[in-house]
Amino acid sequence: IVHSYDVNCQYCRKIRTRFEKHFPDIDINTVKFVIPKWHASAHKEDCQFLYSLYFTPGVGCLDGEAPERNWAILNLVSTSAREMNTAHQHELLEDHMNDINFGHMIALGTFFLS
Repeated sequence: IVHSYDVNCQYCRKIRTRFEKHFPDIDINTVKFVIPKWHASAHKEDCQFLYSLYFTPGVGCLDGEAPERNWAILNLVSTSAREMNTAHQHELLEDHMNDINFGHMIALGTFFLS
């Protein structure tokens, strides 16, 4: 499991104790904490090395920024979602994320034709 977050160098300091307290059956040693590539340059050199996606085996060309690209789109529905109950919020967000993914699939056709 790879956990990508822009402040993972701070976030994962006490993660072991948090997991032992709240999720005792999950092995935290199976989680690799990384900093997304765009955010890494703002960190100290030791953070850049320890949490870099460049030095993480098995992630390929992942940049760790994909979830943030969708925030701009999903923020537009937040006003509507605010008035809904939790189940409807979940349904609304899932519907919009499915639409984003469908758009990506359609764009792949053009990409492969070029």
